[in-house]
Amino acid sequence: MQIRDKYLDKQVFGEQNAQDNNQQLQKANEFFSRLPQVNLESEKVRCPKCNSLHKTYCLKCGELLVDKKYIPQIHLPVDLLVIHHEKEKHQKSSALPSQFLSNNVQIINYPFKTELQSNLYVLYPHQSARYVKDIPKEELMNIKQIVAIDCTWYQTNQIIENLDNPRFIKLQDYETYFWRYQHHSLKCLATIENMQNNQNYLLALMYYYSSTNTPLK
Repeated sequence: MQIRDKYLDKQVFGEQNAQDNNQQLQKANEFFSRLPQVNLESEKVRCPKCNSLHKTYCLKCGELLVDKKYIPQIHLPVDLLVIHHEKEKHQKSSALPSQFLSNNVQIINYPFKTELQSNLYVLYPHQSARYVKDIPKEELMNIKQIVAIDCTWYQTNQIIENLDNPRFIKLQDYETYFWRYQHHSLKCLATIENMQNNQNYLLALMYYYSSTNTPLK
């Protein structure tokens, strides 16, 4: 029998740091109330590929259903490869819309159709993961791609065990604003939050290293 999230660093990201679901929902509502309001009554658009009716993008096949000029664009300091588990429902995925927000994002499905390269940097709170801020300057500046895992905690083991010698990294001092049932710390972020916060972290560190004479660690 497969053990749920057996690779998670439960000392830092475990249940002891979790928050009551009602408190998390209240926190999420307060955060999203500060964002521009979306017209939830807008009409759905028929997807040209699968003929389904959806808003903004098709939840079935991932096709963008609005003009891309209306979608804000983000330039990431590194490329982001999102591994999406085939059994993760598109309706629940926070990562799928990221492909419309940045040209630096690529999404592939698991199981893999082609073999991935080894020694990938994987953004996951693994027991052996290093904080991004602790990565030496020389190594940090050479990172060209980061991998994010998009699935439930139950499915992460399958993906991790099929990566060749991955190098795990994790973020620090961020808490999730997404409300969802989980028995982990608030530091366990949704995939799209990892993308945004990792962007801020890497940009800040790269700017700092490139504009100062900070010695290598």
